[in-house]
Order: sequence, then C-alpha cells, then structure tokens
Amino acid sequence: LIGSTLGGGIINFVSPSSAFFMVSFVMFLNVLVLRRLPSMFSIHRIERQGKFFTSIRETFVYVRSNKAIWACLLVVGINNFFGYSFESMAPKFAQDVYETGPVGFGIVLAAQGIGTFVMTGYFALRRKSIKNPGLWLITATTIQLIGSIGFSFTQTTLLGVISIVSLGMVSGVFTVTHTSIILLTSSANRWGRVMGFQVVMMGLYPFGSLLLGLTADTIGLAHAIRLFAVIGLLLLIVIWFRYTDLRKPI
Repeated sequence: LIGSTLGGGIINFVSPSSAFFMVSFVMFLNVLVLRRLPSMFSIHRIERQGKFFTSIRETFVYVRSNKAIWACLLVVGINNFFGYSFESMAPKFAQDVYETGPVGFGIVLAAQGIGTFVMTGYFALRRKSIKNPGLWLITATTIQLIGSIGFSFTQTTLLGVISIVSLGMVSGVFTVTHTSIILLTSSANRWGRVMGFQVVMMGLYPFGSLLLGLTADTIGLAHAIRLFAVIGLLLLIVIWFRYTDLRKPI
C-alpha cells in the first residue's frame, strides 16, 4: 500500500538496484523484530492427527461432503485463476498502456492495496455480522470478473488507478467472505486443515497469471483479460446453479 508508492518516488532519486538493497535491509530488520515474538505453542503439545496423506484424504472427504465449503473453495480457485488479471497485469498496463513514470507506476501497484485496506477496515469496524456470506462471495466474484473487463479498456493512469482501487475493494469483500464461510461452516478442530485447501485454491493465482501472459502474447493483453473474465463468469454460473447451498444464510 505505502511501499509501492514510496518505491516509485525513491527510484526518482536512486537507481532501482539501490532501492532493492534498501528494501532488503528493511526486511532484514523485520526478521530481527520477529525473533522477539514469544512462542505461541509447544510442538510436544500438538495432538497427533495421524499420517500425513491420511489426514489430507480425510480432510478432502470432509470438504467434499460439505457442499457450502466445497463450492466456496471452487469459487476461490476460479477467482484466483481468472479474476486477478488486473493485479498481475497492472505493471504491464502502467508501462505500455499508461506510459507512466516511476511515481505513477508505484501508485498503480499500490491501488489495489488501498481498495482492499478500505474494505477490510470497513468489515473490521462493522458491528453486524454477514448473514449470507455465500451470496456476498458470489456477488463479489461476479463484480470482480466484470470489473476486470472494464479495467482492460482503461487508457490513462487516472482511470487505471480508479478501476484498480475499486477492484481492490471488491477483492476485500471476496477475501473476508470466503474466509468467513470456512470458519462458520467447518468444525473448529478442522479449521487448519480446511484452510490448507483454501490456500491451495488461492495458490492457483500464479498459474492463472502465467497462462494469462501466454495468452496475451497470442491474442493481445486486453483481449486475454476479457477472455479470462468471460471464462470465469461461465464457471461461476455453473457454481450458482450446481451448488445452491452456498447461497443459503449461515
């Protein structure tokens, strides 16, 4: 959020290599600070959950048996693969489409963080709980995919930043709701393992970015973003009709 903007400003005064050395030094200071954290648990007190692969298989069976969780994970995978083109391709837009300088480049990269920060802050201060997070999740994912199409038409830094900030806010809703669904619909003793599957689905993002880049080399950047968004929307329609449990209040 702040780092990208500062980085763009710093590069105006020092070389990129010097800026990276400065960032590395700050990260090293973080390591020193984190070493002072107290131990949160003892490895000897952890309850054994059985063999590793057996635990994974049992968790997968549990996830598949809970249609709300399974549908939630599918939506997470779909959105991370097809719906974050505005994030992965923002640097390319800043350089080739907006033709912005270092400061503008930093602002473009920070835009999503600004939107996500605002929205997650709103949910943190919100007194009422979300009664139907599944519906919120599907709505946020739909808006994010449609918004990615809109982002592909931007031609100026200002419009790009506005669209990315807006998509960052939607992404904040997406993140809060899919985490809420897992916490509310799974038993406490399975939270860690179910969230492991959640992280796996989130890990589809780099693969989607790679395929998006390869597709962009073939049909063009803007067309690739639109194609990915349309595919994501079609898959989301299947989820909407196939897994109605996701839309039910929790």
